[in-house]
Amino acid sequence: MKNNQLNSLVERYRQGDSVALDELCRKFIPVITKHSESIWYKIESQVEFECRCIKKIKVALENYNPSRGKLSSLVINVIKKEKNDFLSRRKRRHGDIISVDKPLYTDKDGNEVTLDIQDVLADVEKEVIESDSLNKKVALLAKDDSRRLAILKAWIEGETNDLILAKELATTFPDTAETGHRRFIQRFRIECQKQLATV
Repeated sequence: MKNNQLNSLVERYRQGDSVALDELCRKFIPVITKHSESIWYKIESQVEFECRCIKKIKVALENYNPSRGKLSSLVINVIKKEKNDFLSRRKRRHGDIISVDKPLYTDKDGNEVTLDIQDVLADVEKEVIESDSLNKKVALLAKDDSRRLAILKAWIEGETNDLILAKELATTFPDTAETGHRRFIQRFRIECQKQLATV
């Protein structure tokens, strides 16, 4: 695309023509992608880099003066500058990383203060065991009864109001009246308490 065509697209974009911006982006996206691909192994997110380039190009388009040079040269310089800034920010961010094995500092009494890291995997394992135990209890109490299972799930999710739960059951199991569901919930609660007391 010739420089005067690019300049007319810039003018249209400045006047609020979003199609002109799309055309300009289509022209420069391959250049951004080329620079993004050249540093993919040095950065965490190519998408973030590419988005930042597009934002910087939009600012450059708003301030572009055709008498100061070609638009394509300006855009390439903007992309290169963003590439250098992006990489230098990454270096600064990773330059401050310290080893978790080393002490953070030494207090006034000479004791080393270390970082206490929570063992997330142990927590996950504990959750899985607890979840498995809960599932076994639910299966034992539900006895393959879908209404019992619905009540147990509601209790697990924090719904303990018998009136609300009975209304929900009445919509799911319309063969029984709401009052019948309420009585069933009350009897089932007592039954569960007895069974869980023996487990």
